[in-house]
Amino acid sequence: MKITKDFKFAFSVPEAPEVPGETKPYRHFTLKQGEPLKDNTVCPTVYENFMHGYNETEGKGNFLGYRKAVDNGFGPYEWFTYEETLQRIKNFGSALLSDKIGLKPSDPIGIYSINRVEWVITDYGANFNSIISVPLYDTLGLQALQYIINQVEMKVCCASLDKAKKLLENISSYPTLKILISYDPIDDDIKKMAENSSVDVYYFEDLEKEGKENQKEFILPKSDTVGVICYTSGTTGNPKGAILVQDNIVSFSRAIQNLRDNDLFRYITHEDVYLSYLPLAHVFERVVQNTVTYFGGQIGFYQGDTHKILEDVAALRPTLFASVPRLLNRIYDAVWDNINKKGGITAWLFNLAYNSKKRGLKRGRNTHWLWDRIVFNNIRNKLGGNVKAIYSGSAPLSADVTDFLNICFSCDVQEGYGQTETCACLSLTDKWDMESGHVGGPQSPVEVKLRDIEDMGYLSTDKPYPRGEICVRGHSVFRGYYKNPELTKEVLDEDGWFRTGDIGIWDEHNRIVIIDRVKNIFKLAQGEYVAPEKIEEVYLKYPIVNQIFVHGESLESQLVGIIVPKKKEFMEYAVANGVDASLSFEDMCKDKNIIKKLVNDINVHARSHNLKGFETIKNIYLEPHEFTEEENLLSPILKVKRGQALQKYRSIIKGLYDELKRK
Repeated sequence: MKITKDFKFAFSVPEAPEVPGETKPYRHFTLKQGEPLKDNTVCPTVYENFMHGYNETEGKGNFLGYRKAVDNGFGPYEWFTYEETLQRIKNFGSALLSDKIGLKPSDPIGIYSINRVEWVITDYGANFNSIISVPLYDTLGLQALQYIINQVEMKVCCASLDKAKKLLENISSYPTLKILISYDPIDDDIKKMAENSSVDVYYFEDLEKEGKENQKEFILPKSDTVGVICYTSGTTGNPKGAILVQDNIVSFSRAIQNLRDNDLFRYITHEDVYLSYLPLAHVFERVVQNTVTYFGGQIGFYQGDTHKILEDVAALRPTLFASVPRLLNRIYDAVWDNINKKGGITAWLFNLAYNSKKRGLKRGRNTHWLWDRIVFNNIRNKLGGNVKAIYSGSAPLSADVTDFLNICFSCDVQEGYGQTETCACLSLTDKWDMESGHVGGPQSPVEVKLRDIEDMGYLSTDKPYPRGEICVRGHSVFRGYYKNPELTKEVLDEDGWFRTGDIGIWDEHNRIVIIDRVKNIFKLAQGEYVAPEKIEEVYLKYPIVNQIFVHGESLESQLVGIIVPKKKEFMEYAVANGVDASLSFEDMCKDKNIIKKLVNDINVHARSHNLKGFETIKNIYLEPHEFTEEENLLSPILKVKRGQALQKYRSIIKGLYDELKRK
């Protein structure tokens, strides 16, 4: 499909009423005017979604793959077919309904583990019996665990052995929790811990065997049956439990089917292989897996260590690869750092090939008969050599990285936009659209409008493009926050419109471009509004910056920042600028002269990326230790938790401002 100058990816609904302060709703261009949003009549629930994939190969195709631990690492992938998996789902589902476990429809069940075969069987075993899954990020801290488990009054939780022990260590914090189901064989330690509590611990495979001996019919859900309470990975406050019904969960599959029917998304078949390593507790990974399942594809799980992900890639050789911007940015940085270090003819040839293919993107082409073979083949092999599509979600991907992926991997690169509350399904770029810097048009199950945010100066009447808060309505939109009607009313109006909190524009092709956040802004002393995430994205492109937290205050006129530098690159930079090479990384981070030099250099970079003077950082603290989820400084999708970061670095930030005042 050719993207012409006048092509539109969405149309405004002509029959919609004019509402002051808002654009009209926009819908996907494949929908005819007057046609309703695409519903899920073919596959209204997760059960039908699974069976659609099952029928693609009559149950004989590989479905779930894993690697067994061996003496020197992990072996090759071994597989359960769709048919074998369905039998295991029946067995475990029957055990959940047994008198021993005692769950019934609408009861919650926790899942607390990294991605693995048993995770999926638990989720399906629950959903096929109208039991509600409550996924728990495997990195959750004690406070968040306590909040979630107690809020849903969880009685049963499935967990890997290490997570089961973590729960038992603090079992008094979870008074409703009575049964733990371990995915791994139960050892003596956990037996002793269980004996000292009122909790029964069972082994997953033992329950499967018992369920096989006492089979029960599925208690199948309907489209409006609650399937998941998905707790958001927010960066402030307590987690919020988004109530997702079956209709929400399968909406993305329906959207992809519509794109595929219109040749806007590559055909996924039973031969496609997907590597699962992003947390299944996050809705992005869930809907990607649902979609692969819908088309009968294969899902292989990583061994559990993201530092060894390339080993899993080499063993699996996936055709489909989903990721988040932070990880894709690392690939981008690593490749460019390597090219720049090699220099000479290697860098010259790479840049020649890169710029040639970049010109091709403007003509809608990301392949080249020569460059792909002699320049980019080695990079492509880093992801196994078979990747046909890369999908990015959870946060906006920079235009530079989008272009890089198209150029180096010569495959479909599609960026999705959504939130937990929209079950990830809001917008998606089309495979024919090589232009970067946007997140595509609204998908067929939803409609999108923009509403004015006057105090930030974003108006639906702005020229040349309307601007405002992105609002969405349709089949993917959640039913509200669990036990939190007040917060639900703040974001979900009586007409079903969900306010995302993101600021967007409609560009010349009626695609969504995300430009800001409603809440993540602060005002400096002289009245300037600052969006820290936008600023952080710019500084993260500087070769030495690994992580960053930008902060400003209403009584201060300048910004300060906490920067975690890349160790190797920073030490080389420091030595090149006169720092004693014998010093440790930690001591180099304290050197006042190198801090002053770095502030100057990163701000030259910032101004070259069009940051205004008041948006640049005037003083920094170099933190030698990375922000981590364990410290509660990062969300599970690796976004900085601003409130927690401010709390940890409060005294340091005060010191940075004091230094500025003394200058």
